[in-house]
Amino acid sequence: MMAGSTLRSTDRITAGEGAAVHQLRAAMEETADQAKGSCSIALEAAQRYNAKLFEFAKTNSDAALNYVQELADARSPADLIQITTRHAAAQIEVSVEQAKELGALGQGIASESAELFKR
Repeated sequence: MMAGSTLRSTDRITAGEGAAVHQLRAAMEETADQAKGSCSIALEAAQRYNAKLFEFAKTNSDAALNYVQELADARSPADLIQITTRHAAAQIEVSVEQAKELGALGQGIASESAELFKR
């Protein structure tokens, strides 16, 4: 008997209720589309960020290898100090620039993500 009463109650959906269901469905579809777009942006952003990190890792490892080669060619303790000081100063500059690049990349990614939800 309950199944029959359930069928009868669904038969009585008013035009207003039907419109509400339609609006709800449209909102759910829009939310799903935004979620898909957000996931795509997040994946692309992660790939760009990782690529930048690998670029920095190569730059830093190349600098470390050059440093070791210069140390091997040092002829005195004074040379060791000079080489180490020069390398440290250069690496500080490189690290600052790398941090700026990562910050700018992160800001760009955040802006792209925010634009998706402004639409």
